[in-house]
Amino acid sequence: MYDDIGVYFCVSLKELDQQLTPQPRILIENAPDRRHTVESLSYKAAEAYHRSKNKEKMIAALERLRNLEERTDFLIRKKYIEEAAKMFQEAGMLADAIDLYTKKGMNKEALQCAQKSQDKNAIGQSLVLDSKIRLSQYKDFNDIEEEVKNEIRENLNQAFYSLQDLENKLAAGEAALLTGELTGRTEFINKAFGAFSKSRPMSKIGQLECIHWMVHNSNLYERENLRNCVFGMQNIFVNLFVLAKQNMENERSRLQEIFNFFGFYPAEEEYKLVYYPKQQPRALLVMPKTNREVFRCEEDKDKIREKIFKFLEERGVVWKRILEDVITNCRNKSKQCPAFKLGETCKIFSKGDGSDEQTCPFLHSPLNPKKFDLLTEYDMLAIELEVNIHHGAEYVKAVESDFDKEARFISNP
Repeated sequence: MYDDIGVYFCVSLKELDQQLTPQPRILIENAPDRRHTVESLSYKAAEAYHRSKNKEKMIAALERLRNLEERTDFLIRKKYIEEAAKMFQEAGMLADAIDLYTKKGMNKEALQCAQKSQDKNAIGQSLVLDSKIRLSQYKDFNDIEEEVKNEIRENLNQAFYSLQDLENKLAAGEAALLTGELTGRTEFINKAFGAFSKSRPMSKIGQLECIHWMVHNSNLYERENLRNCVFGMQNIFVNLFVLAKQNMENERSRLQEIFNFFGFYPAEEEYKLVYYPKQQPRALLVMPKTNREVFRCEEDKDKIREKIFKFLEERGVVWKRILEDVITNCRNKSKQCPAFKLGETCKIFSKGDGSDEQTCPFLHSPLNPKKFDLLTEYDMLAIELEVNIHHGAEYVKAVESDFDKEARFISNP
């Protein structure tokens, strides 16, 4: 290409000589050398047009670059994400186009591209992204119009059946989890839990998200739900153990799985992670001050680890309080009122205002075998919860000395 420019320069000088026209000083001073290739000049032109905000001419300059990667790298670096994705799409590189559309949060474009590719995984992932972005517009899913809700639910159902056939069930779990959150139905959360369990490797952090929903949204006075949540309390500490600072080298793959689940991905620098706010990732839960309008954010890996650790620790403290309260309430309903047991009048049995409403939390009837069995069962659940918390907290504290320094899990002796 240098030869083309050099030939053109020589021809221009020859024409000037033939016309007996003096050679302009500026032409002599800017004679091309081996640095002045079509690529380098086109690149400089693109830079200049970018600075002057002339996108049309910038793209025209880039089109003179033979290498597609050089064109798209330039556009991505300058935050022309949609234009880079279109270039990939026009070149038939649909996977790269989907990746950029996804990171930009352009859910409709990503889905159209995925459908064109006929890739089941890409279609399923794009349907999940589309649903996630649409749902992020609502603070309360009860405010969603029924027609819109049905459309999103149908898309998620399609995504689940596209993704469940894949070896890694993680994305299928995400589709079922979103469906459960949207509909409020436990059956979909159970389906998500099953998909996370069948993922390879098993997604403990995905299971944790299902249990979080159960603690806050299921009827914990149904004993099966309560038992599952008490058992699931162990999962908090399994994930905290992976996130513990001293484990960062030993638990690299599991740690990266947690990062990925929150939407954090490896950066060019080993100690950094990147995330894409327009994807509406869980990263925004632990980095709430993020500017959600930017394409890409980068943060120190250890800082993100600490943020997720604290986020899950706070969740665990809330779970502990909720589960203890439910167990206490259920236990009291199967335990005789101390006054009733002694044959005395219970002073708080009724409000004394003529109403029949019972306010005493304890049982005001004989303790039959069924109630006794229930009382025993809740006592065992209380013990199991305490054991799970105590062992789990000590397990984490052994590798993270600052953990539970306020003794919110384990009381000081």
